[in-house]
This record gives sequence, C-alpha cells and structure tokens, in this order.
Amino acid sequence: HYDLIVGPALMNAYKMEQNFEWMGCTLSNVCVAEIQKVIVQNGFSNVEDNEIFKNNILIKYEPPKKVGDVEELFVINWVDFIVRGIFKNNQIESLFIKDIKHPLMSWSEKRKIDNTNNFINYVSENGFSNIPIGTYSF
Repeated sequence: HYDLIVGPALMNAYKMEQNFEWMGCTLSNVCVAEIQKVIVQNGFSNVEDNEIFKNNILIKYEPPKKVGDVEELFVINWVDFIVRGIFKNNQIESLFIKDIKHPLMSWSEKRKIDNTNNFINYVSENGFSNIPIGTYSF
C-alpha cells in the first residue's frame, strides 16, 4: 500500500522542471503570486520590503530552457546558501558529477554545468551575492 499525492501544483512543477536546463530552482508565476499574497496578508504594503526580496533570496533571471520563449522569472538565489558551505572545498562540481555514471560527460550535462556557471556569474556580477566575482565556477 502506497500513498500517492498528486495535484496541479506538483504536476506543474514537474513539467516546468523537465524544460529547464540548469541546476537551479525556478518559481512559476502562480507560485510568486501566492508568495506575494501571503506577504501582503502579513502586513507588508510593499512586497519588495519583505526579506525574501530585500535580501535577494528571490531574484529575477532568465533561466535557460530546452525549448520555448526566453522569459524573466523569479528564481531562488542559492549561490550564497550553497556555495558558501562548499565553496572553499571546490565540491559543487564533484557533487553534481558523482551522479554521472559514465566516464564521458554528455552535451546535456555540459550545458547544465555551463548554464549553472552563467547563473553563478550573473549573481556575482549583479551584486546578489557575497561571493567575489569570478572566484567560483564548475
């Protein structure tokens, strides 16, 4: 006996994830609207005053897709959260690479790594991170 929980939010998240080609977390417009609604309900008249926007936890970015239109969406700025902990040990690539079973990297895997490096650079170059510009990439 298994419990299975499926709904529109989970299905939409799965469909979105399948189309993105980077190691990141993209929020749907519906999800952002719900976050903004909760922020307003908690007494913030200006959504931008909330910590998640003020501290650049959610930032606008054009996450790379396999197909479809280029669009600017909110993404989670994971660079400081994740890179700070493993930045000095240069472990990000090895954490990603460990799941690759064959000795040669595919073009799909290379594109994901390159697109993720582009995100790290974007975050650093636009002042969304405390990681110095150009000090980390895969």
